[in-house]
Amino acid sequence: MSTVISDRHSLILLLSLVAYVLLIPLLEGSRIGEALLMIPIYVTLLAAAWLLPAAVTLRWPAILLAVASFVTTVTAQFYSIHALRIGQGVLLIAFTGYLSAGLFSYLGQSGPVTEGRIYASASLYLMLALLWTVIYALIEEVHPGSFILTLTAVGPPVARHAYMYFSLVTLTTLGYGDIVPVNPIARTFAGLEAATGVLYIAITVARLVSAYERPARKGS
Repeated sequence: MSTVISDRHSLILLLSLVAYVLLIPLLEGSRIGEALLMIPIYVTLLAAAWLLPAAVTLRWPAILLAVASFVTTVTAQFYSIHALRIGQGVLLIAFTGYLSAGLFSYLGQSGPVTEGRIYASASLYLMLALLWTVIYALIEEVHPGSFILTLTAVGPPVARHAYMYFSLVTLTTLGYGDIVPVNPIARTFAGLEAATGVLYIAITVARLVSAYERPARKGS
């Protein structure tokens, strides 16, 4: 894949992720809105799959996971079955996690630090937020009441569209405290996400610098 094409795909991925984050609070909450949200999320994930290292062996699992996840998600829109929603969450976690690992591998490839890699590093950060969003939604599906709002004394359940917000403020270690994980599993994953957010910048910068210096060392 040429540098220009790779940069373009990285930019598309980043814009798709930003668009998805912005559309969640606007469209989620109704059946039609949630159906429409499937378009940007799978455009986003397929754009991420295209950035995986060129080996076809890495892309085929992503395609298979994409198909399985999409079919399960569409089916869950028509049949509100608990087991089906759990399967949807598990497949989406597997798909998003696989793509996140692939993007991390892409950032570590030797070569100059291009605009595409900068876009991809920002995209990976948002992809991690998306991964934890799906994890939180799955935890809530399995253990209802795992997250509560602290703005009222009653502590009502958290709306599904708020998980991306909670994921972003946790990943950035901002932590407003308006949404609180009360289930031990939810607390554990929230802590892991905060740790990931702290380590991400240092590790990503180190990988980019290492990838940039590798060709120079070979030439010396």
